[in-house]
Amino acid sequence: MSEGSGQSDPYISVRNVTIGFELGANRKLVAVKDISFDIQRGEILGVVGESGSGKSMLAKAILQLVPPPGRIEQGSIFLDGVDILRLSDDQMRARVRGTQVSMIFQEPLSALNPSFSVQWQIEEVYKLHTNDDRRTRRSKAIDLLRQVKIPDPERRISEYPHQFSGGMQQRVLIAIALACSPKLLIADEPTTALDVTVQADIMDLLEEMRDRTGLAILLISHNLNLVAERSDRIMVLYASELMEMGPSGRIAEHPLHPYTVGLMNSVPDIEVEDQKITAIPGEMADLTLRGVGCVFQPRCRMAMDVCARVSPELVEVEPNHFCRCHLFGNTPPQEGLSDG
Repeated sequence: MSEGSGQSDPYISVRNVTIGFELGANRKLVAVKDISFDIQRGEILGVVGESGSGKSMLAKAILQLVPPPGRIEQGSIFLDGVDILRLSDDQMRARVRGTQVSMIFQEPLSALNPSFSVQWQIEEVYKLHTNDDRRTRRSKAIDLLRQVKIPDPERRISEYPHQFSGGMQQRVLIAIALACSPKLLIADEPTTALDVTVQADIMDLLEEMRDRTGLAILLISHNLNLVAERSDRIMVLYASELMEMGPSGRIAEHPLHPYTVGLMNSVPDIEVEDQKITAIPGEMADLTLRGVGCVFQPRCRMAMDVCARVSPELVEVEPNHFCRCHLFGNTPPQEGLSDG
C-alpha cells in the first residue's frame, strides 16, 4: 500500500522509519515509530503535532542528523531512487545535505552565526559545494538576497544578523538553504516568533520558490491552520506515530482521527465570534512507557474498550486519506464507548 499522494515517481519516499533512543537502565524512547510517506516534486507536505510528537526528529532522519544516543533503527529513505540511509556521513555531506536537501531550522537568530556577516554565511555554502571564485560567490549571494526580497542586497550583504529584523533573518536562512538549488526543502517551524503579516510573507516566498523551481517542501509546524492553508497534504503525528494523512482541504473540512478533531477544535478562528475553544484533555504519554493499545487512548473522548487493548492499523479510509483509529479500521465498534 502506498501512503503517498497517489502520484508516481515521488522525489522522496520514506518507508517504515523508526528512531529510538537507548536511555540506559533498560529504558528506551521511541521518537518516531514505523512512519512512511512520499513527497512529490513541487508538493508541500505539512506535518503537524504537539511538541514531542516526532516532527523535527523525522526531519533530522532525512538528513541523517539524529543526535546520539538516538539512531535510525529500521526503514529506508529513498531520495530520487537512492536509499540515503546507506550513505556514509561523508557521502551525505557531499551529495545530499545542502545540495539535494536543505533545511531551515527554528529560531533564525540562533541558526545564524552572529560573528560573521551575511555574505560570509551564504558564501560558505558555495565554498563547500562549488568551485566558484570569490567574485562569483559574492554575485550569487547578492542574487539570492534579491530573490528572497531583501531590499538593497548589495549593501545589506555586508551586514550582520543582528542588523536584520526577525523576518529578514528568516529570509537570509531561506537564501542559505536555497544556495545550491536543492530539490527538497525542510522548513522546521519557519514562522516561529514572527507576527502574522511576516508569517504570511515568508510562506508566500516559499510558495513562490516552489512554483518557480518545482521545489518540494516538508513544512513542519504546530500551527494547524497555517499548514492546512499552505500545504497540499497533511500528516498528523502524535507520540511518534502517524495518526492521519491526506489532502489538506479534506482533513481541514472532514478530519477523521479524534486527535485531529481535537487539534482543530483547539485552534481559534478569528472570523468566528463567541466560539468555544476545547482543549485536548490530559498530556502526551511518556514515550519510555509505551504500552499496548492506541497511544492516544488515554486522552480520547471517543475511546472504546478495544482501544486500550489493541493498537490500530493505519488504513486508507478514503482515496489517499489514511487514519489510524479503530473507528475506521477493521475492528467493529461493538463494545461501546468507554469512560475515556
